[in-house]
Amino acid sequence: MRIPRKVKWKPPPKNAAGLIKLLHVAKSKLLLARWGTTRCLLANVSQGKTSSTKLSLEELELALRAMKARGFVVAAKPQGRRRGYSGVRAAGGYGGAG
Repeated sequence: MRIPRKVKWKPPPKNAAGLIKLLHVAKSKLLLARWGTTRCLLANVSQGKTSSTKLSLEELELALRAMKARGFVVAAKPQGRRRGYSGVRAAGGYGGAG
């Protein structure tokens, strides 16, 4: 059984491009990859608009709220060290033949 890690909460972006990116992430996380499912959700939130690029900022926020109601959680990317990288280079410089 996998133990869930703590997730840092991140506030949603206040610009349209950031909200559109977040909607696409929510679509993939909620497995709404079918064409009609996401378009129906957008049409219900807005006045019949089926493209996220046509939505206003308020309608994008409503769409994100609808995704959150279906179980999407906005989280920040984990900020940790990369795996397999110790931060120390090998002796001898930058890997050249020397």
